[in-house]
Amino acid sequence: MVELKCPIALVTVFIFVGPAIAASLDGDEFSNNLISELAPLLSLFGEQVTKQFMSESMGWADHFVFAMVPLGIITAITGAIRVGGPGWLKAIIGRARENIAAAEVELMSSTSHEVGELWNGQQIVRTMGIPPVKDILFLSRKDLWKNEYTCSLLSSIEKANPAQKSRPLLENLPAPNISLNLHNRVSRTEIRIVAAISIVIQVGIVVYAGFATYHPRLQYKKGDSSVQGYGFPAMCSGTIIISIGLLICAHVIEDSTTERRYRGTAKEGIEIRSLWLQKGERVADQSFESFAIFSKGIRETITVSERENGWGDPLENRRKATLSSQPRGSNSHEIYPFTSFLATAGTIISLCGFILQFTNLYALHWSVSLAQLCGMLTMAGLRAFVRRGLTRMPVVQSLPKGFELDWLA
Repeated sequence: MVELKCPIALVTVFIFVGPAIAASLDGDEFSNNLISELAPLLSLFGEQVTKQFMSESMGWADHFVFAMVPLGIITAITGAIRVGGPGWLKAIIGRARENIAAAEVELMSSTSHEVGELWNGQQIVRTMGIPPVKDILFLSRKDLWKNEYTCSLLSSIEKANPAQKSRPLLENLPAPNISLNLHNRVSRTEIRIVAAISIVIQVGIVVYAGFATYHPRLQYKKGDSSVQGYGFPAMCSGTIIISIGLLICAHVIEDSTTERRYRGTAKEGIEIRSLWLQKGERVADQSFESFAIFSKGIRETITVSERENGWGDPLENRRKATLSSQPRGSNSHEIYPFTSFLATAGTIISLCGFILQFTNLYALHWSVSLAQLCGMLTMAGLRAFVRRGLTRMPVVQSLPKGFELDWLA
């Protein structure tokens, strides 16, 4: 994974900002031009934070949180192309021969027969290959089992309801979703509230730009002259267009996976705790030791994320779960051709919107760009807030290599 270094970003900024600075020797004009150029250019960067946010996106509310006053525009566009774009677009960005698993590692929430998650001694990492990890659930049902507890592998939990025939809780997955189940996820209501706030922030910036341009008591000037008449309409149009384009790009990435959630039946008093048993092996030329990984506290839901059928990971032998299931994201249409069209449309729309917004932010008063910059920083904080679970560490126990199951027994 290539990490964007700060000096490269600064050089790029000053390449664009330089001509505007050289055009004037006045100190005020220098600061005005710097602020005007900085906000739209910074919106292009933020590769790692964008990948981190998108890797746990599971609905339109997440897409709106990302697309309003965005950061990481280039990453979103290239990500949509890598996940679902046509071959000619992948060739343009240098990804013509890339395996979909490479994009899955960086951008998707799923695990598959090519991508898994392991504990490297410091944190959960995603890597190529099938990890030697077993997903184990502890189910406690005090009301039905007389204060007794059961433990079993996820692929073979049986007799969840004594009144029914024995059957597996979940199908045997190629690789467990560890990161999605280490902590209780932020509620969808909370994400929808943040999405509403993000829309208000974006609309507020556009409204302020209109007031700064047209309100009789304001009508800020650009330097010594009035703001050009085309500036605000073009900037407003560009903002709307780029938001639509990024919504499409985010949806392309999220739609490449299918998420299912399993919740303990409240009326039956089911409590769920998770444990992952990791065997020490080499995976994708990396050495991993043996660990037992425990999630903290009781899990409200168990989330399973898999690559969708159209991306080369067939979902076979689906069986009904004994816990109440809340399926989402399943698509009956043929995914890849339509997603290819969406990825192309999202790329073109996003680029057109950015060009419109970038060129015309410079035509407005510098305070509009400052408002855009402040909104961008605010939204970066809100995105980190809704992904705060990523900072929570599991309880980890080192195990003797080759005796993992003996330790568990």
